[in-house]
Parts: sequence; structure tokens; C-alpha cells
Amino acid sequence: MEHWIHLKNGQSLAQALASAPVDGRLHILFAPGIWREKVRVDRADVTFKAERPGTSVIVFDDHNGLVRGGSPLGTGDSATLTVAAPSFRARGMTFTNGFDYIKARDEMSGDPGRQHGTQAVAFRTIEGADDTVCESCTFIGWQDTLFCDVGSHCFSDCRIMGNIDFIFGAGIALFDSCTIVSRFYPGGEGYVCAPSTKERADLGFCFLACRLEKETVAMPSHSVWLGRPWHPGGAVDVSCAAVFLSCEMEDHIKAEGWTSMHSRTKDGVERTWYPQESRFFEHGSRGPGAKGSGPDRRLVPWEQAEKLRRAYLAAVGR
Repeated sequence: MEHWIHLKNGQSLAQALASAPVDGRLHILFAPGIWREKVRVDRADVTFKAERPGTSVIVFDDHNGLVRGGSPLGTGDSATLTVAAPSFRARGMTFTNGFDYIKARDEMSGDPGRQHGTQAVAFRTIEGADDTVCESCTFIGWQDTLFCDVGSHCFSDCRIMGNIDFIFGAGIALFDSCTIVSRFYPGGEGYVCAPSTKERADLGFCFLACRLEKETVAMPSHSVWLGRPWHPGGAVDVSCAAVFLSCEMEDHIKAEGWTSMHSRTKDGVERTWYPQESRFFEHGSRGPGAKGSGPDRRLVPWEQAEKLRRAYLAAVGR
């Protein structure tokens, strides 16, 4: 059974989700407008579709360091949209975290890659989510924009914008023909992805035929890393996995490609995790950012690349 709701600007998305029949797939067709709401999708088989692609925006401005209920909110709970159920679909939507990252960074000092409190998620999957599919959507943030943490995800023809670790998490995700935009903060380095793939998982993130762009020509050459290994809470059962297949890379990508990342255990012990400990690979990269060097930029032969491509397509049901 199919249920349809035409949501007009000014009507509550959260109320529409709560009041809709629970049997069958729910389609919410968004008129052009801005929904300033923090929303959680707890039911299966929900579709968000923009009436006109790119004109329907869901935005909120929570962030990691925001104190609510006497304690900081945390990265995950900063998300504008949280998906906690299987078979979520989105088409032509824009998901944004509107936290004023620039102002916050300007008030801080030290290594931006190790600062806390500025993480602000636009879109997140948590326990219960699986088979998440987004087509022609836009995801906008700065640090930790897109949190693909649970289940499988397929993003096709999407635009994803951020600055630090802006695609991250432990889930399986295929980014097919997406535009990955590194945003510019003067004097800082950027990091495209930070997977936290579980050791037992065969797959992590795959960027297939994507274009890695810089937000502005003012962004210096060789100022953005492809990624780094994230071990949440110093977890040792993590073997971070990411592969770039047939991607176009502008000159903001660093020649070394990948870098290390620090994490701290609950006991306060800090450790550094290195790219060579992770499953980071490339094949068929093109453009000025593809001119890599060093041992961490591991190129795989066509046969292995094709095997990975097929595995990711199968994992997301394509």
C-alpha cells in the first residue's frame, strides 16, 4: 500500500511522519521551501522527494559542543536528519547543518583536525537503518557532514560538501557519480573521508566515477587529504576501508593522498592510526589531484578494481 503526503512550506515534517498510516510505503512530496526541523525517521519504507530538485531544504544547526540537558550534545546527536529504519529513499532533497563553523573555528586555536565541538552532522544513519538510497540530493556541512554509520547506503548523482572528515562512519556506502566538494577554510587542511569500517566487514566506502572539486579557486593546491582512519574511542576492531575508482580529482588533493588520525580510549590513552594499517586503495584516478606519490597511495590493478566495483554494486543492490 502506498501513502502520499504533499508537504507545503510551513507545514511540519515531524508531524507528517508521526500522523501518517504505518502500513505500506510513505511518500512525502516536498513543495519548494525550507524546513527548519530536527527530524528522526523511525519507520521503514519512507521516501522524501522534492517537487523541484534542489528547492526543498531540511536544515538545523545543532553541533557537538552544544550543551543540552547539562552535557554536550555529541557528534551523532547533532544530526539534522537521522534515519533509524530500513529502506529510506530521498530524491532531489537538500540536507543541511547550518552551524556557524567559520565563526567557531575563528574563535579557536590549534590543529583544526583535532578540535572538538565543531562537528555538525547533516544526515546520519543509526541502528535499524539499512538499504538507504539517495539520488540527486545535496548534503551541506563543514565537519562531519554525512555520517554513514549503519547498514548499506547508495548515493547517486549527489553533491556532498564539507571540510573535515565530511563523509564518515562504519557503514557500507557506494558514492556513484557524485560531486564531492571540499569547502575552503583559510589556513586549514581538509579531509574528504574518515571511515571506521569494522574489521569483520569486507567493504566500507567506494567512490565510483566521482568528481572531487574544491569550493573556490582560492583553495590552495595540495591542501586536502583523501581521508584518514577513524577508530572511535580507540577501537581496535576497526579496519578502515575506502576506495576511489575512476575518479576525477582537482589539484586540492594532496599528493600523499592519505594521512594518520589520533584517537583516545576511555582510559585516556592516545594512539595514532596510520594509513598503511587501513584498506585504502585507488584505481583509474584522473586530473591534477591524481598525481600521487608515496607508499600510502596504493594503486590496485584493473582486476582487483573490477572485483571491488562489483562487490560494492552487489552490496547496495545495484
